[in-house]
Amino acid sequence: MLALTALLTLSCAAPSAPTGPDLNELYASGVTMEAWVEAVDLRKALWEANWTSAAIPEDVAQRVARLEGDWRLLVVTAAGCTDSAWTVPVLGRLAEMADAVGLRIVDAEVGREVLDTCRTPDGRAATPTVVVFDPAGEEAGCWIERPARQRDFYDERLKNVGRGSEPYLEAAAEYVAWYREDAGASALREIVTILEAAEAGARGCSAGTGSYARRCTQPGRSQLRPRRSGRTSYSLPGDGRARCRSVFAKSSPVKRRGSPARDATAYVMQSPKLSAAGCRPFP
Repeated sequence: MLALTALLTLSCAAPSAPTGPDLNELYASGVTMEAWVEAVDLRKALWEANWTSAAIPEDVAQRVARLEGDWRLLVVTAAGCTDSAWTVPVLGRLAEMADAVGLRIVDAEVGREVLDTCRTPDGRAATPTVVVFDPAGEEAGCWIERPARQRDFYDERLKNVGRGSEPYLEAAAEYVAWYREDAGASALREIVTILEAAEAGARGCSAGTGSYARRCTQPGRSQLRPRRSGRTSYSLPGDGRARCRSVFAKSSPVKRRGSPARDATAYVMQSPKLSAAGCRPFP
């Protein structure tokens, strides 16, 4: 039982670190899932086991296959974080399986700026934090720390319970057992839901508070240059299912995955032309 205490004692709260680079540099500096697991120095056995066993549920694969354009996930994580070790490997498998999804991982020390602005409902900077970029290279949303079930369970059963106490150990065992049984499926489905919502024009964070303001970074620092022309969808007022389509034609050279252009342009919430046509991202 003491092992369970140790398992959750290494907090997923992010360490203090200097302000990091802009997102172009951050994504470009990231590593693949395979490279991360190879280099990880804490909980290595857990990372390796979860990466080896990571699999994508059929329903998730089908939903991702319907996405249009190229999407990218920037994952800010920490080797010693329990939630990261259970969640990030399956995201790596998703990127490996789906041509439409790219992924790069950076350590919390490097990605501190993202963690400071993408916070949990109770105001913490936490890992893992996943920032979503749409086919136009714009930041489209984020996912923070743990699936909804685990977030609620932690708040109810672990957050205010003394570490090492019998109630804590029982709850910790259930917490880990759920992760093992779920095998990352819940986190995957929540993140794919963010991708689908972003394709329909929504911008937001899964664990956002009122201060999220639809993005994690400051204007001018939140766009990655797209790898090729993509299509973004917007909701039509009065009908959340209807979509206004806009094809983004880019004249700049296309960059390969993992090497986004470094001259980021300002963050744009939506096209003035779309606004004039009565289209808007739905809330």
